[in-house]
Amino acid sequence: MLDFHREIVYRMECKQCDVSVAASKLLGKMTESDAACPKCGEVMAIDMCHSISGDEAFLDKTFAEIGIPAFDIVSGRCGMKERFYELSGDRAAVLGNIAN
Repeated sequence: MLDFHREIVYRMECKQCDVSVAASKLLGKMTESDAACPKCGEVMAIDMCHSISGDEAFLDKTFAEIGIPAFDIVSGRCGMKERFYELSGDRAAVLGNIAN
C-alpha cells in the first residue's frame, strides 16, 4: 500500500444524468468548474483516495500527472510496517544551487 497523504480524485459521477468521468487530480487542485458535468453542467460527486494498492485505474499516470509535488515524501505500508520514501529524482530542479 502506498500512501500519498493527500486526496486524489479518481472518478466523478453526475447523479442528475448518470455520467461518469475518470479523473486523476489532487482534490486541493480541483476547482468547481473541474467537477462540472460535461452533459448538464451540475457539480458531480467525486470519488477519491489517498492510498493505492495496485489496482487503481490511474496507475498509468506519473506522480506529476496526478499532482504529487516534486521532491515529495510518500509512505509505503505492509501490515503494521511503514517506510517513508523521498522522491528525490527532482531534487536539483526543486532546490536549485543548494541541491549539492
